[in-house]
Amino acid sequence: MTEKWPAPASVSISEAIDNPPLPLGLILAGGLGSRMGTPHKPLLKLAGQTILQHIIDNAHLQTKGLILNVNQDPALFSTYGLPLLTDEPELMAGPLRGIYSALKLINQTYHLTRKPPLLACFPGDTPWFPGNIVVLMQEAIRSNNTEIAWLQTDGQTQPLFSLWSPTLEQPLLEALQAGEFSPRRFIETRKHSLVVLQGLPPHQFYNINDRESLRLAGSLFASACDPGLIKK
Repeated sequence: MTEKWPAPASVSISEAIDNPPLPLGLILAGGLGSRMGTPHKPLLKLAGQTILQHIIDNAHLQTKGLILNVNQDPALFSTYGLPLLTDEPELMAGPLRGIYSALKLINQTYHLTRKPPLLACFPGDTPWFPGNIVVLMQEAIRSNNTEIAWLQTDGQTQPLFSLWSPTLEQPLLEALQAGEFSPRRFIETRKHSLVVLQGLPPHQFYNINDRESLRLAGSLFASACDPGLIKK
């Protein structure tokens, strides 16, 4: 379910050809945060603001709008001014459920208008990432005619930094109903493009899982606020 969703804006044919539409963005903040000891991990402070605010500041520049996927105490997230999306409880828990909820919302919102946009996903525990990863994933999907693009950063796959076609709503629902919970496993069953990035600064894609990684992030990367751009 969602609180509110803005109507899609119209664009001219020339604009659509010259400038591929930006995807909608989904911040996946619906986890339990068991290793951190709180389900509100994105609300923890880092370098003067919350982890979530770092993500919003970067992700909104790469998308046409953001949805916030939360399942625990959604009222705590209302001050960010984003549409809040909660998951259907009968489905398998995990980030795939949040992605499914967003794909379903996109298709419901756009089905009477123009073609629905792609969905760009951002994990809710990774505050710093380059400012052009969505463009790189869009190019990969367009060039290879695939359904999903995702990242590999210095040898590590990043299935939650990914770009999804809205046509995946039904296949993803079927996978969830069959008990699938792994984003990587699902992605690998579909037509996908892996965007490989190498030689990144250490703060990029730094994942905050527990109190120690939060402490290290605060001490090592406190000034790492400029997302920068990367080349493949």
